[in-house]
Amino acid sequence: MEHPTEEGHPIDSAVARRVRHVAQRKQLLRLQDRVLARLGDDRKPFLDLEELRGCVSAEREEAYFNLGYEHGLADERARDRRGTEKALAAATEIRERIVQAQLAPQQAALSLLECLWAVLADADHRLMAREAKADVTRARARRSRRP
Repeated sequence: MEHPTEEGHPIDSAVARRVRHVAQRKQLLRLQDRVLARLGDDRKPFLDLEELRGCVSAEREEAYFNLGYEHGLADERARDRRGTEKALAAATEIRERIVQAQLAPQQAALSLLECLWAVLADADHRLMAREAKADVTRARARRSRRP
């Protein structure tokens, strides 16, 4: 995977404004020059090391970006669909647990369906209990009206 690192790229400029590592970058270049000077003509291992380090770093940065984007996107979608703060907190916790579990999308969906099934079954049970209680109350009321 190639990652452009040219100076002046808008993303590089935005990151530079946030991080402000000018002094550290200069120090890195000085140290790099010292290491290269000591290596003499045998610079290939160092250059290979730097290339590999750059690729690993770029892939990590991309993964962090993608994860942040996915989190933000999921958060925004979730905010659009719910109303109360309590529901917001619950949805946020559930979403974070699913992301942290690193489930495949199908597994995540099945897990959510299982949760929904349990919630709906509980709601159905409560509704049936309320209806049964209402039936008892109505029966008592009918009996109390009889002479």
